[in-house]
Amino acid sequence: MSFTQAIKSCWSKYATFSGRAPRSEYWFFQLFIFLCIMALGVLALIFGALGSAVGGDQQANAAGAGAGIGIGLVGLLGILFLFAVIVPQLAVSVRRIHDTGASGWLVLLYFIPYLGGLIAIVWGCIPGTPGPNAYGPSPFETPADTFN
Repeated sequence: MSFTQAIKSCWSKYATFSGRAPRSEYWFFQLFIFLCIMALGVLALIFGALGSAVGGDQQANAAGAGAGIGIGLVGLLGILFLFAVIVPQLAVSVRRIHDTGASGWLVLLYFIPYLGGLIAIVWGCIPGTPGPNAYGPSPFETPADTFN
């Protein structure tokens, strides 16, 4: 599954917690979220640099206020983005756990402080069960797909 296919799949299955997700779908969606957050961070840094680079006159104060508004808008976009991706991120995590043959309720282990991130990485790396399991058929159509 390619990067764009994984993103489309996760958005089209926005709140679908049933079925299975291959490793590529899970990791490409995690990469998408990471890249978006990094882009928002760069925008915030740019607006912050604009605000701190201005001098003390009246025009500079207006530019500094504009930079502050820009940082606020980037922060608001970041919060809206995180609210938009929390459901598909949990859904793809549950489907990824299903691919290993385990219950999706184990995604609650991700919320254990410090240890949850390690659990998420391990489950994201475990290969899925070959063929159908209790949660559905294999997410691949052809046996030539090896990055499951």
